[in-house]
This record gives sequence, structure tokens and C-alpha cells, in this order.
Amino acid sequence: MLTPQHLYSGLALRKAAPLRASLHRTRFPFARFAPTSRTFLLAALCAVCALTATFTPTSAAAQPDALKGLHAGLRLGPATGLTVRKSVGTDGEWLEAIATVRAEALTFTGLYEFHRYNSFNFQGLSWFYGGGGHATLFPVGHEDGPIAIGLDGIVGLEYAIPDVPLSVSLDWKPAFNILGPVGLVGDEGALSVRYHF
Repeated sequence: MLTPQHLYSGLALRKAAPLRASLHRTRFPFARFAPTSRTFLLAALCAVCALTATFTPTSAAAQPDALKGLHAGLRLGPATGLTVRKSVGTDGEWLEAIATVRAEALTFTGLYEFHRYNSFNFQGLSWFYGGGGHATLFPVGHEDGPIAIGLDGIVGLEYAIPDVPLSVSLDWKPAFNILGPVGLVGDEGALSVRYHF
């Protein structure tokens, strides 16, 4: 037997249905984008935040003279290869070139980095961050195409061994391909050992 309470409940549910549908459509504005587009939007947002942090003036300790010059060595991780970097300023700015091999792909990466010295109460330990770009070459006939081009970020820690021309660093270098197999590559961490020339 229907009661006034049942009738009221049914009417309330019918009125609420369009409202719930409207909220479902507007609650997540990125839902109308394809998964690849949402990934790109998220990566673009992260890139804007990273650039804002990169170019925000900060007080940094002067770069030690012993760490200036040319450093070269090995980069060991999911992508293994060579790393060469050159100091280009007095406040810890560096240019780094990386050549790595992963599976069948050969990647060349260029980075502009900012090293922050004396941030820790430990001699020789510093941290760094930066950004740049990469180009990846695939073998002929590879399913991902002949080439991929994208943007890179990097953040890490470095320890310069006192009185020895060697440094060891541990970093995370996420990348986002904008040409070729579009998408985020977030698993490229590495241990690097460099000799100071």
C-alpha cells in the first residue's frame, strides 16, 4: 500500500536525479578530455609549477671553486650511459648533456641545472634541480616510430668527495614525450659518478 511517505520519497528521488547528473557532468571538468589529453594537461601544469620555482629568485651559497669546470662520468639506472656537464655561472648553474641506452632506444638529453650548495650541515652535500629536453631514436621499423621528442625535469642530491676529484649523485629525471609515443616517462632515476677535470 502506498503511503504519503512513499510518494514523497519517489518525488524527491525524481527531482534529485537531474541534479546528480548535472553534478556528475560538472564536478570533474577534465573528464571531457581523452586520457592522453588529461595526462598532457597534468604534465603542463607540473611544468608551469617547475618553471615558476626555477626562475623565482633565491638566495644561494656561492659555488665552491673546486666544483667548477668540466665533470664527466657514468649514469646508471633504467637508462644507462654517459653524462658530461659544464659549470656556466658562479651561483651553481650547470649545463648537462646525457646520452643513454634503454632497451633498443638511444636518448640524448640536454639540461640546464641549478645546484644549491651548503643547504645541508654536511660538507660536500648539495641538491639540484633543472629542466631541458630530449630526443630518442628508435631502430628502423620500431612500433614507436623513428623518433620521440619531449621535455625533461630533474631533481636530485649530490655528494662531492672532499679532497678527491669525484662526485656521486642520485636523481629523478621525469620526461614527457610531445612527439612520437606521447606520454609521461616517470621511472628514470639514476646514480651518477663523475670525475672532475
